[in-house]
Amino acid sequence: SVDSKSKSVFLTLCTTVRSNVHFIVEWIEYMRMQGVDRFIIYDDESKDDIALLIPFYRQKDPSLDIRLLPRIINTSHHHRQVVSLQHCLETYGPNTEWLINSDTDEYVYSPSHATFRAMLEDIPRMERERGVVVQNLHFYCSRFGSSGQLRRFQYRLEQQPDGTVLYRNGCGPQLLVNQVLRGPDGYGRSEAE
Repeated sequence: SVDSKSKSVFLTLCTTVRSNVHFIVEWIEYMRMQGVDRFIIYDDESKDDIALLIPFYRQKDPSLDIRLLPRIINTSHHHRQVVSLQHCLETYGPNTEWLINSDTDEYVYSPSHATFRAMLEDIPRMERERGVVVQNLHFYCSRFGSSGQLRRFQYRLEQQPDGTVLYRNGCGPQLLVNQVLRGPDGYGRSEAE
């Protein structure tokens, strides 16, 4: 880990999205519960109402540090996500202790701590005990099913005539509030296997 005294933000999350507004609010709220301080979202030419995300959060929680940036023009052969991540590292890395790159369908958690942030905050103790230095972490993917949902998720951001932005959900409440296993994954295995 890096000396946190020189960093103004503990945990920054970078992601690239394309037409993901139908579940991005649920994902942001989950990642906030995991301890993310700042969200850097690169919009890769979305065709949905992703631009309403910023006014929605200005209304909901003006203190949340969330930024929606246009995709970085790719002048090389690199994949767009790689270019965005490099930009995020160079721009926001210098003032954050931990930076995570995650897609909006990836729900990061710690199996050993109450939150992902708590695990990161515990790394200095683990480093001392084990005599190692942790500079990066790699995560394995946990697959989450649909919880028996038969209809497609229909989340959307809608701007009202008075200028307010609402988050609509056509399937009823779906916010994941703990790390429960949500049923079989796409390969026909139950999560317990």
